[in-house]
Amino acid sequence: MLQIQVENQQQSLKLTDEAGPLEFGRFSGTPGVNRHDGRTWVTLVDDYVSREQLRLEVLAASRIAVTNLSKRVIIDIPPRHAVAPGERVEIQLPARLVVGTTIISVQEPEDDTPLMTVMQPVHFKDLPRNLPLPNLTQVPDAATLLNWFETIIAVQRAAAGSSAFYEETARAVVELVGLDFGIVLLRDSGGWQTAASWSVDPAIRVTFSQRILDHLIKERRTFFQLPDLNPSHSLSEVSSVVASPVFDSETDEVVGAVYGARTSACHGLHVDIKPLEAQVVQVLAAAVAAGLARVEVESQAARQHILFEQFFSPELARALDRDPSLLAGRDREISVLFADLRGFSRIAEKLTASLTCDLVESIMDRLTLRIREYEGVLVTYLGDGLLAMWNAPLDQPDHRTLACRAGLALLNEMPALNAQWGARLGETLRLGVGVNTGRAMVGNTGSRYKLHYGPLGHTVNLASRVEGATKQLGVPMLITNATRQFLGKGFATRRLSGVKAVGLTDSVDLYELQPGTIDADWLARRDIYEAALAHFEAAEFAKTCALLEPRLSAGDEDLALRMLWERSRQYAEHPPRDFDPALELGAK
Repeated sequence: MLQIQVENQQQSLKLTDEAGPLEFGRFSGTPGVNRHDGRTWVTLVDDYVSREQLRLEVLAASRIAVTNLSKRVIIDIPPRHAVAPGERVEIQLPARLVVGTTIISVQEPEDDTPLMTVMQPVHFKDLPRNLPLPNLTQVPDAATLLNWFETIIAVQRAAAGSSAFYEETARAVVELVGLDFGIVLLRDSGGWQTAASWSVDPAIRVTFSQRILDHLIKERRTFFQLPDLNPSHSLSEVSSVVASPVFDSETDEVVGAVYGARTSACHGLHVDIKPLEAQVVQVLAAAVAAGLARVEVESQAARQHILFEQFFSPELARALDRDPSLLAGRDREISVLFADLRGFSRIAEKLTASLTCDLVESIMDRLTLRIREYEGVLVTYLGDGLLAMWNAPLDQPDHRTLACRAGLALLNEMPALNAQWGARLGETLRLGVGVNTGRAMVGNTGSRYKLHYGPLGHTVNLASRVEGATKQLGVPMLITNATRQFLGKGFATRRLSGVKAVGLTDSVDLYELQPGTIDADWLARRDIYEAALAHFEAAEFAKTCALLEPRLSAGDEDLALRMLWERSRQYAEHPPRDFDPALELGAK
C-alpha cells in the first residue's frame, strides 16, 4: 500500500493505492484517479509531462520501482537520481518524484500508535536550562555521566555542518544512548534528507517514520513511541523510536531532527526508550543546532571579512571584525582623494576590449597597493579612476599627510606603467590627482545586499572637481587649502588660484603639490608665479604680465603660468567692471 500526494499548479490530490501498478500522465479522462478493467492511472493536468509518463510498482522491503514511460521527458528523483526515458529504477521509500511542473510524493502509510513526548523541548537558545528528567528509577553512575558528557563534547568539537559532524551525532545516538540505529535528518523545501546514519549492525534496515516527524514539526518537541508490529509496515522491525527537533538559532524553525530506534531484530523483544534516553537524544539535537549556528556565525564572519578586505587594509579589516559598528553612518572630517587617467577614452578606442581590461587591471593593481600602503580606504573604482579616503572608519590624526603622500605615490607609479604599456599604446599614460579635506557623512552608502562603504557630501564633490581642475591648470596633482594648511614639513606646494565650483559661494584656494624633484628652477618659477598671482588678485594686471613675460620668453611651458598671463593681458586691455580673481572651474 502506498500513500501518494500529487502537487502542481493545477492540481493537489492525495490517494492511497492498493491495486498494484499505478500510472501517471496526461491520460484522457477526468483529472485525478481513474480505474477501469483492473488498471489504475492518474491524469495529470500538466502540459510539461508526456501522455504516458511513469509507472509505480510496490516491491518488498519498502521499495518501489519507477518506470519512465515517456520517450522524451526525464523524471528527477532528488537528490541523486534521474530516470531517463524508457529506464526503470528501484528506490527506497519515502520518495519524491519531479516531472514537468508536478511533484509526486510517495510513502507508506503510518500507524496510529499513541506518541509519548519529552515535556520540555530544547531550543538552541534555551540550551543552558536544566532539563527535567521524569520517571527516573535509577540515577546514572559517575562513569556513565562522564561518558555522556565526553561524547557530547566530541560531537561539538567535530566540524559542524560536515559529514563527520553529522556522523558523530548519529554514532552518539547508538553508542551514547544505547539505541540500535541513529539518523541525522535535515529538512528543506523538498522534505527530509538523511545527512548521516549509524547502526550497531550493517544488516539493520535504517528507516524513519514520517508520522513522528510530522508531529515533531507540529508540536516542536521530542517524541518517542512503541510502533505496532504489522509485518507490512515499514517499521515492522522497530521496537521503539525517538525523534528530537533541531531548531534554527535565528528563525526558531525546525530545520532537522535527531532520530533513533531500538529494533526487535537486535533484542528479540520490545524494549522501551526511557524518558532519560529521550532527553539525551534531545541534548544531541541541541548540540546539532548549536553546531549549525556556529557554522552560520563563522560563515557570516568569513563573508564579512572578505568584504572588509576589499575596502580596507588587513589591519583595519581585523579591527572591523572585532567591531563592525564602526561602519555605521557618522559625520566625520575626512581627506578624500580622486585619481583619474587622462585621455582614457581616446586610448581605449585603439585597443580591443580584452586589452583595455588588461590595461585597467594593471593600472588599478599598482594604484591600489599605494593607497593601502598609506593606510587609505579604497572606496570604489571609477572605470579609469578611483576614490579613496582617510580618517574613517578609524581615527587617523595625520590623514591629510597620508592622503597627500598616497597621491604622490600614485604619480610615482606612472613611469613604470609607461615602460610596460607605452610601446603598445603609442602614447604616454598620465594621471590626475585631487585631494580635499572637510566634513562628510561616512557609512554604508550601498544596500543590505551589497556593501559600499564610503563618503557623501560637498567635501567629496569638491574633491572630484579639484581632480578635474588638474587638466584645466596643467598640473598632475592639486590639493585644497583645507588639506594644505595642516600638512607637515616635506611637501613643496605652489598656490595656483582661488577657484569657484558649482554650489560654492566662496572661492577655494588650490595648490599644486609638486611630485617631482624640487630644484632651483621649480622654486624660482613658484616664487615668480605666487608674486604675480598677488598682483593679479589686487587687479594690478600690468605688473602681473611684467613678472611673467620673462619666463614665457625663456620657453617656460608651465600651463598655469601661461593661463595667468593671458587672463592678466585680457583684463589689462579690457578692464572688468566687477573683477573676481577666482577661476571658474570647468566641467570635470
